[in-house]
Amino acid sequence: MPSPEKILLFGKPGSGKTYQIIKTAQWLASSGAQFYVADSDDSYERSLGEFGGQASVPNLHITFVYDWKDYTKWADEVKAKIVPFRDWMVVDRADKAWRRVQEWFSEEVHGKSMAERTVEARKAFAKKKAMVVTPNDQADWMTINANYFEWFNSVMYESRANIMFVCAVDKVRTEDSEETKTLYSAIGINPAGQKEIAHEPHTVIFFEQDSAHQYHARTIKDRGGRTYFLPGPGDLLVAFPQQYLMMRAGWTERGPAWLNGTR
Repeated sequence: MPSPEKILLFGKPGSGKTYQIIKTAQWLASSGAQFYVADSDDSYERSLGEFGGQASVPNLHITFVYDWKDYTKWADEVKAKIVPFRDWMVVDRADKAWRRVQEWFSEEVHGKSMAERTVEARKAFAKKKAMVVTPNDQADWMTINANYFEWFNSVMYESRANIMFVCAVDKVRTEDSEETKTLYSAIGINPAGQKEIAHEPHTVIFFEQDSAHQYHARTIKDRGGRTYFLPGPGDLLVAFPQQYLMMRAGWTERGPAWLNGTR
């Protein structure tokens, strides 16, 4: 049995990520697919105005997530509702979840915010003249990563939902893994957030807007046999559900082709 879609979309603000996710939900509405969105910056309510409001996309369910407990509560509640292979979980944005788990850890373990502990680290740097002073030590990062990945893996795999993670952009650094540098060195940027998210999803697509305000998609990696979005002026991004799910992944408005006959 094929596995659900595991898609990561990343790009700068205004590159069309939220808009295209709403278009995807609208396109699949007749299939019964439900889209459960963890919205970290209130972008969906704003964007729904371009579609005629929430009533025009009734299968889009928005939950606002502002701290780490919001992310974990959302995941637990949505997993209980998911129809495997039909429904979608959308984390917009996953890089903010990485920041929120660090903030949660700081409050829980140290009783101080990340901002307070960063100031303390800077004071220690000035006083000790040390080369590097950071708010977290190795044991802290092990705990932070463990909590993040428990949540990440539960969303990514346990529900058997189709997944979209959305991230902002970050620059490729020399300390990044060789796999990350190989994937992203051609464009010089990668998805922001916890480093594993850069290559864990099956499909990674970069969205951008050019100087003429046209939208483009570029495939960084995908499942075998699927046609890539290629860089250049010829691959304009107009409708992600048709251009990707239908033309590259073999979906119809009723869902994935392999599942159509069982509905």
